[in-house]
Amino acid sequence: MKPISVICLLFALFGGALGAFDPVCFLEHSVPGPCKAYFLRWSFNGESCVSFVYGGCQGNANNFKTEAECNSICGSDL
Repeated sequence: MKPISVICLLFALFGGALGAFDPVCFLEHSVPGPCKAYFLRWSFNGESCVSFVYGGCQGNANNFKTEAECNSICGSDL
């Protein structure tokens, strides 16, 4: 089999699965930010959604208000 055929086959098999995930799911997880508030939030760590304390400012978009929202966007595993 030619190398280009192998590449196309691999992309067809695995590219679609990775494309189903929002890019936000690949951002650093559990970023609290510098502020001192206390909000319980959920973040995807590459395997599952985990809870963390968000300080209320900055951080990043890998920050969900509920576990259900995190799972609906990022899934329970990658």
